[in-house]
Parts: sequence; C-alpha cells; structure tokens
Amino acid sequence: MRKVPSKTIRQKKPMKKFNPTNLPYIAALAQTAIYGHAGYILIGWVGVLIGGIIGAVVSFSVAYAGSQIASLRGDKRSKLAALAMFALIAVSPLALVVPLYISFDTIQTNHARVITAAMWASAPDLAILLSGLVTGKKMVAEINGETLKPAKQAKPKTPKSLSSAKPSEPPAFICDWCGETKTQKGKPFANVQQVSGHKAHCEKRPNKKG
Repeated sequence: MRKVPSKTIRQKKPMKKFNPTNLPYIAALAQTAIYGHAGYILIGWVGVLIGGIIGAVVSFSVAYAGSQIASLRGDKRSKLAALAMFALIAVSPLALVVPLYISFDTIQTNHARVITAAMWASAPDLAILLSGLVTGKKMVAEINGETLKPAKQAKPKTPKSLSSAKPSEPPAFICDWCGETKTQKGKPFANVQQVSGHKAHCEKRPNKKG
C-alpha cells in the first residue's frame, strides 16, 4: 500500500498595511510620467528625459512643502515659501495642458478636451499637496530616518500647599492621665517639671479627692 502524502497547510502571510506616507510619492511618480509624456509630445524622446526630471523636481518639491506648511511660522520667509508653493501648483498644470490637449485627439468636443486636459494636469499636484498636508510630520520623519514618539501625557500637578506641608511631629511632653500637651497659657510643655505641675492639679488624677 502506498502512503498518500498528507497535504501541508500553508499559513497565509499577514498582509502589510498600506502606509499613507507613500501617497505623495505615488502622486509624484504619476505627475513625473505626465511631464515625460508632455516632453515627448513637444520635442520627442529627448523631452521624456527633460520632462521627467522637471516633473520629479516639481512634484517632490510640492510634496515636501505641503508636509511643512502646517508648521511654518508667520515670518517673511515662511510667507514667501507658502506663496512659492501655491504659485508652483498654479503654474505646473499650465505647462501640461497644451501637450495633453494635443494627446486627447480622440475627444471630438473642444470644451470637453480642454476640461479633460486641465483635470489631468492639475489632479496629481492637488493629490500631492493633500497627501503631504495629511501625512505631514510623519512623512518628513521617515525621510530623515526618525520615528515619531507619542506625546507624553502631563502628570497631574499636586498643589504646593500639599506638597510642601510637613508631617506634624508628636508632642515631646504629654500628661499620661488626661492627654494634655499644653500649659494654661496655651504653650506646649517644655520639660518634665511643667508636666508634673499640671498633674498636681489634673482633673483626671487617680487619687484626687472630690
């Protein structure tokens, strides 16, 4: 009798979760491809290389600037950086509309052709900006090889009156019969003689006659 080989059960590997910090790079690659295509339409195969390089520089600049715009301060340099980023987003689609309009020759309607070219030209830049704003510091931390630590929770502060209060010390001298610790003047007993003087007139003295 031949032994039937038992079937080995293969364990499925857990699927890796999608990292949202990769979105700006994916959108940047899409924009780079569109720039390469635009360069080919205008000046041939040389334009693929030139357009691709220009597209990569523009796309990754927008992605990095978008991740930093939330942390920009209100100084003059920060305002110029934000202005330059939005100007780049506005100019970049204009450089692609004409080549894309030429490529979409299958669309017969002129208005639809212009709208389609404009959407193709502007959508990647807007996607880069949006994903850069959302991922923000996390994307920059991964570029620098850092890991973001969760924010430490602040410990509740104890009032100074409670933290600085010293524990009360037990009295040095005390009456064994009534538990009194002070003289008639209200001052604590300073020595044994004062305690003995108090005991002579203590109301709870054991042998005291009524």
